[in-house]
Amino acid sequence: MPSPILVVGKSGDEFAQLNGLDLKSNVDRQPAGLNFYENRFKSGQLPIAHFEHGKYSFDIPNLLSFSATENIEYLERGVAKLRANWGFTNKSEKINNEEAKNRLLQFMRYLLTLGWRQVHYLDDPRLLGDESWEYKLNTYHGYQSDISVTPTLETWLKLSTARTLWRFYAEGVFIEVGFMRNSRIPADDPMGEYLLVFSAYTQDEFARKQFSGKDRERWQELWVEEIKDSKRIRYKAEEELKAKGYTIDTEYQDPKVHPADPVEP
Repeated sequence: MPSPILVVGKSGDEFAQLNGLDLKSNVDRQPAGLNFYENRFKSGQLPIAHFEHGKYSFDIPNLLSFSATENIEYLERGVAKLRANWGFTNKSEKINNEEAKNRLLQFMRYLLTLGWRQVHYLDDPRLLGDESWEYKLNTYHGYQSDISVTPTLETWLKLSTARTLWRFYAEGVFIEVGFMRNSRIPADDPMGEYLLVFSAYTQDEFARKQFSGKDRERWQELWVEEIKDSKRIRYKAEEELKAKGYTIDTEYQDPKVHPADPVEP
C-alpha cells in the first residue's frame, strides 16, 4: 500500500495527486467554499503515513483517516490545515495504559530530536517540569505540560479523555499531537482504548486562528494589539503563580509569526 503523504501548503490538486485521491469520491466540496480531501483506511490494513516538512519530516504509523482543508476563495494558500487519526496498533484494540502513556511520550520526544519545539498558547504562563503537569490538572486541562517529564499513571488517567493535545512548531508549521481515550472504560482497568489525533497548519493559518470572523483576514494589521493583550494575560498569571512558589521559564520565547514579534505590552 502506498504511504499517504500529509503536507500543508500544497495545492488541493497536488495533495490529491500525491495521495492518489479520486476527485469525486475523496473530495467533499462544501457549499461554504471549503474542499475537504479525505481518505479512510480499514482496520488491519492501516498504512504508515509520512508527514512532509523538510528536515522535520516524520512517519505516523497505523493511519486511520485524514482530512485536508482548502478554501476555494484563497486557492493560492493551498491546503492550509489537515487532521488525521491514527492508532497504537494496526487494529482497533485495547492497550495497557502505562504502555500508551510511554509510547505517546516517546513519539513526541522523537519530534523534539527532529527539531520541533513544544510551544505554549500565547496567553498561557511559561512553566516547566512537574509544575506544568500540576497546572494542567488543577487549573487548565488544555495547558501544554512539559513532555520531558514522565507523569505517573495516576496523573495520566486524570487527563481529559475527550481530547488532550500538545502543540509543536518548526519553520512555519504548527502541529498538534494527542489522544482521546474511551471514558466508558473504568479508570481501574489497566487497559484502555485510544484514538490518537494529529493536526497540522501553516503559520499564517495559526495567526488567523487567533481572530474571528472578518478579522481573520486582517490578522497582520491587528496582530500587535491582540498579542499585547495575550501577553498581559500571561504575565498577570505568571505573577500570581510566582507568588504561589512556581518557577517561570523566562528563557521560553514564542515562535515569530509576525514581523513585529516578539510583541511586548
